[in-house]
Amino acid sequence: MITSLRLVDFKNFVDESLRMGPFTVIAGANASGKSNIRDALRFLHGVGRGYTLAEILDRKYGPGDELQWDGIRGAPNEVARLGQDGFEVHVRAKAEGLPAFREAARCTRGPVSYRIRSKRSPERFHVVQESLKVEERYVSPKYHVLYDSHPADPDPVHDKRTRRTFFFEWAKAVNRENTDIELLQGRISRR
Repeated sequence: MITSLRLVDFKNFVDESLRMGPFTVIAGANASGKSNIRDALRFLHGVGRGYTLAEILDRKYGPGDELQWDGIRGAPNEVARLGQDGFEVHVRAKAEGLPAFREAARCTRGPVSYRIRSKRSPERFHVVQESLKVEERYVSPKYHVLYDSHPADPDPVHDKRTRRTFFFEWAKAVNRENTDIELLQGRISRR
């Protein structure tokens, strides 16, 4: 289950955090950022599916030019907050339902933390940093790093050779546990 989401320079958010629980309702005035939170969750979903940043922000086509993924709302250059050249998305989730992480990190039910930071180059966004950590509650150091990258080029989301299976397994499990979020997203997008 996702427990928190932090957005830095993502759409209209300067640096905001949202704590989430088993049932989270997002309410607010028009143009306050509710749909942008949904876009951030879709962004993470795209990363979890293994799409490149270009595909996540724009769209992805499959065999026969069939649309597999419709990009994030707005133009790709509108993802970073106005006047900024990049954005960050951080997410924490409980690892209780993710036995592969407990075994890999030898931790005891610590939360999983994923962070992706990107910058815009003249032609596209690229990943500046991507990390996946598991908190160890009774062991030092505090976090066990499963993956940490500071690539120049190619970026780990764009280059399939440098991907790690840990995040994808975590993302699949989180997606299974958060079907209520996907159902809520579907209801919101149909209105």
